[in-house]
Amino acid sequence: MGRCDRGRRADHGGSARHPGRPDRAPVRPRRHPAGRRAAGYRHRRSGTVRRPLDRRGDPGGHRPRAHPRRGQLDRARRGAGGRRGTLRPPNRARDDPHETGAAVTSHGNRRAARERGVTLIELMIALVVASLLVGMIFSIYVRMAAAYRAETIKAELQQTVQSCPATIADEVRVAGFQITRFRIASGSFGSTETTDLPPVMVDNDADGWGPDLLRVFYADPTAITAVTGITSDRQAITVEDNSAFIVSDIVALIAPTLVDPGDGSPPRAEYDACVLAVTGKPDATTVEVSGTTGAPWNTSTNSHCDVPVAAIGTGQVQLALFHARAYRIDPEPSRRAIGVFQMSPTAGIEAGDWVDLGIGFTDLQVATRYAEPGDTADVDQDGDPEHDWYSGDDQEGVAPATARPANSQLVQVSVGVAVRTHTEIQGVGSSATPAFIDDSDPSLIPFNPFGDSPSIDLTQDPSALPVQHRGRHIYRSTQMVIDVRNMGVGL
Repeated sequence: MGRCDRGRRADHGGSARHPGRPDRAPVRPRRHPAGRRAAGYRHRRSGTVRRPLDRRGDPGGHRPRAHPRRGQLDRARRGAGGRRGTLRPPNRARDDPHETGAAVTSHGNRRAARERGVTLIELMIALVVASLLVGMIFSIYVRMAAAYRAETIKAELQQTVQSCPATIADEVRVAGFQITRFRIASGSFGSTETTDLPPVMVDNDADGWGPDLLRVFYADPTAITAVTGITSDRQAITVEDNSAFIVSDIVALIAPTLVDPGDGSPPRAEYDACVLAVTGKPDATTVEVSGTTGAPWNTSTNSHCDVPVAAIGTGQVQLALFHARAYRIDPEPSRRAIGVFQMSPTAGIEAGDWVDLGIGFTDLQVATRYAEPGDTADVDQDGDPEHDWYSGDDQEGVAPATARPANSQLVQVSVGVAVRTHTEIQGVGSSATPAFIDDSDPSLIPFNPFGDSPSIDLTQDPSALPVQHRGRHIYRSTQMVIDVRNMGVGL
């Protein structure tokens, strides 16, 4: 039997498994030494040798063989289908008895790791991280919202504290227009029918808890007419035209006079007035001022109008609409905590006519400066004894006080206002209230351009603080000096 007939029967009849098929005769495996460099293994079914890298070739055909050198990748020859065999990965042992598959190769492991999904621990970690991020974002938002709200409150507070003195300043600038002094019928302000009242009046520490009260009086230049006569009982006044007035209007009967200042300067005009209420207009030239229906402004004799009535024959007497304003912080104990700023259109002469203008006001301080010709006492120690500031009780009252000369004339008014937030804030509040006082020298407290209200420490026990200063608030204050130009004098 020749070498080429090895493995076949002599009669060329095929194998027992494939009779009559000599091309299907089994091939005896080559024997290789056992060890880690063994090239293959025996197939469990056909007994043929299969190599790990060839799983698709025909069992009876040619098989790829391993390269005899260590470390070189096995390369498969083209199989029966014209395809290349798979390559052994570098991280796989050369003598690994298992076929190449997803469970063995590193690529398969990576695909399995990608396909396994998200574990519960990873999900919990993601939730925790997301919660932390949401919490941080929400915290930043809350802080920014609080800061924005605080700045908005401060801006509104600053606007309020500026608008209040501006409102008062508009009234003070026209104070005394055609009214140098006036008389009223009622006993308001402690006066009588023969008491001359000034056009600017200050009630220092009006209600005993700090704030002042300011009153301003003047005639309206847009509603004025000449007076031609008055009845003997002084219950009706004849004018050129009464169309500027309506029933219930408060008017002033004004008589001008010239006064020699005594210092060589030209005479100045001063105006004596009395205040009345319009009770009727029977025709186009008559204004009734009856004492029966015009109380408390009118009386049965209207004797407080003696000076203007005596000047009617001169042709210089006028009848004008009378304006009276008063400003204060409501002293009512139940409202003191909210700090209500009020205005009275009759300067408080008629009870119950106070109008609320704002809240959050804690202090109103007024100081006045007077021209004092010939005075040698420099009470405010500013180097000018003929012009002195008064911030205490010396500026109030119907008649000049002891420290103020009788010939003094008002030239300036200083108005200071303190305002706080009307609701408590979350951040840091003010540690003290604004001060309206010159405390450099105790003797200057009643003689300075600011006021006589000291600062209050807000860090102490809240129960020891006045009710209007309790709680965490922000305070703002402003001071304004207004020239009074209608008094016939100036600086």
